[in-house]
Amino acid sequence: MRVYTGGTFDLFHAGHVKFLKQCSRLTGVDGLVVVSLNTDEFIKEYKGKPPIMSYQDRKTILESCSYVDMVQKNEHTKEDAKKLQDLNSYRSQITNAINKYFDERQEVKL
Repeated sequence: MRVYTGGTFDLFHAGHVKFLKQCSRLTGVDGLVVVSLNTDEFIKEYKGKPPIMSYQDRKTILESCSYVDMVQKNEHTKEDAKKLQDLNSYRSQITNAINKYFDERQEVKL
């Protein structure tokens, strides 16, 4: 199986390692973890400020992580960044609605 994930991975930390380890577990023995790494330009458009570490530094760190098999460049436009913000907002609304639904069901079962 191949697991594809993406992100900025600026200031690589233990949370990133745990996440990538979980991705690796999902792939199984013969699988691949492919990371789509955001470019500096995309990050500046999406977050409004540039990353602390350069794309090349972030890529080098990810390539040295034993849980990552391949790193590719994630190049998007400002319009893509806006769509991603909208999607994340929508995803958050769905998650909140699901959590509320299950919270209410829990209350009924008690």
